[in-house]
Amino acid sequence: MQEVAALKEALAAGFISRKRIASIYGDDVEDIDEENALDQQRSMKLGLKYSVYPGLEGLDFNAILQSTMVEDELENLEGSGASDAGSIMSAG
Repeated sequence: MQEVAALKEALAAGFISRKRIASIYGDDVEDIDEENALDQQRSMKLGLKYSVYPGLEGLDFNAILQSTMVEDELENLEGSGASDAGSIMSAG
C-alpha cells in the first residue's frame, strides 16, 4: 500500500507518468485505459455505480473506444514517432 500511495503522489506531482507506473507492473497504459472504458460502459449499462468512476458519468464510451482504435491504426501507419526531434524515445 505504501508503494501505491507513493506512486500516486509522484503521479499527482508530475514526477512520473501513468505509462511508466503501468510498465512497473508489466502492463500497458493503453490496455488499462481500454479495459477501464469497457468496465465503465458495462457498469453503466447495468446501472451499477462504483466510486472509482465518479468523473466518467455520462461519457460516450463507444465513441471514446472507436477514436482510440482509429488513433492506434493511424500511429501504426505513421510509425512509432521515435524519430521525431521532440519524441521522448529519440532523447535516449
